[in-house]
Amino acid sequence: MKRTDEQKINSLHGDLKKKMFETGLQVQIVDDGCRDQMKDFMEGLKGLVGYSAWVIIEEEKIFFPGIISIAPFMIPLLEQEHRKLEELGERICILADDYDEAYTAGEKKSTLMQIRTAYNEWMALTLQHLGREEMIINQVIAEEIVEVRVLSLVAA
Repeated sequence: MKRTDEQKINSLHGDLKKKMFETGLQVQIVDDGCRDQMKDFMEGLKGLVGYSAWVIIEEEKIFFPGIISIAPFMIPLLEQEHRKLEELGERICILADDYDEAYTAGEKKSTLMQIRTAYNEWMALTLQHLGREEMIINQVIAEEIVEVRVLSLVAA
């Protein structure tokens, strides 16, 4: 794995975590009585889910080729986790749309509670997943360092 690839993945993960924590705080304190605030929040929530989906695509392009030689057995697990994260993200977007379409205050409140639950589940799984990927990246880099040292000793 190239150093630039590692840096790009770490940057993507850092940006995603930052956005997730900011949204995680908002999802807990957003005022469901303020229509404009809720509209902005729901749009931001959908934007975050979209950004997460884009990060997954980038990871599969950048990260997977780098780990295939070191830990090919991890790719099916990571792909499965990516699909689960996408499903949870879609659920959040559907709930956000449901909130917009709800007629009564009770329906809106119930949907907001479902959004909070779905978001917390998505965020927890995303953080676990990112940690797993970062652990693999560190392993790949450690393996590459050992390989370079061995090759330089053999060449000497």
